[in-house]
Amino acid sequence: MSPTNKVEELQEEIERVKKEADQLMINKIIKYEKEIYQLKKDLATEKEEHQYDNLVHESEMKRAIRRARPV
Repeated sequence: MSPTNKVEELQEEIERVKKEADQLMINKIIKYEKEIYQLKKDLATEKEEHQYDNLVHESEMKRAIRRARPV
């Protein structure tokens, strides 16, 4: 094999490895974007649940205070 052919073969191999690495990075980015989306969705749900719990607690406290007041 001539040195020119060897260089071309190595350049092709480098390009192949670069493309493979690029695809792996794209796959990781897609995976993490999905994970981030799910985490944001879960966070929004948790915030809503927390807000609802606070409203229920506030309502219960007001009722308890009304019952505890002397008439």
